[in-house]
Amino acid sequence: VNGGKLLFIHGPKNTAPVSISNNAILEIATNGTIQGVSKVKSITIATDGIGGYAGKLELHDNDLIIDYTGAANPYTTTLDMVRKGLVLLGGNGKGIGSAKVDAQALSGTMLGVVDNGAVGGAITALSGYAGVTAQSVLVKYTWRGDANLDGIVNGSDYALADTGFTGGGTGWFYGDVNYDGITNGSDYALIDTGFSSQSGPLPEPSVLAVLGTGALALLRRRQRACTQLR
Repeated sequence: VNGGKLLFIHGPKNTAPVSISNNAILEIATNGTIQGVSKVKSITIATDGIGGYAGKLELHDNDLIIDYTGAANPYTTTLDMVRKGLVLLGGNGKGIGSAKVDAQALSGTMLGVVDNGAVGGAITALSGYAGVTAQSVLVKYTWRGDANLDGIVNGSDYALADTGFTGGGTGWFYGDVNYDGITNGSDYALIDTGFSSQSGPLPEPSVLAVLGTGALALLRRRQRACTQLR
């Protein structure tokens, strides 16, 4: 895409390279289901010469798979694109972004970025799409704290954050949900926000009933732990 705006009603899944330049916008229409998931081989966004990007991939409430099988790992660049594409994270809106995250259309949401290759291919599906490869970088519109990108925040995610806190891993998958390079009390507070905000399509409103009182007790314990860590 070289200039202007290109809108996809459904996410492309042709595993082809994507290039964006000349301040163009490639937009995936609001969807939030399997149809909105994009799977590409690579994403290149031209730089602006001052450390930013001259174009944007607008995901809204959709997910992205960058299948780098047989190619260089794009995780670091992808994370940089997300950090600069989200105004909520201090970016200028150019890169990989989500207007829904920036507006907090659903409070507690974020774009989670995970290098699936670095976690042993632990993630096998996004939003019902099972074409996730082991060597892929994943970007998911989800709740803050959804470490394993399954669409909910529960005990499994807190356990992964605990692993990150004790030095067993880094990145979103291990609880670094503010992307500052460490998992600490600030992350636990954001994870708690994501947990308590689960009331919309990520997942359905019935999720809190499914999680039950045991998970609510877990939240209270984590809130106390967070206070102690600050």
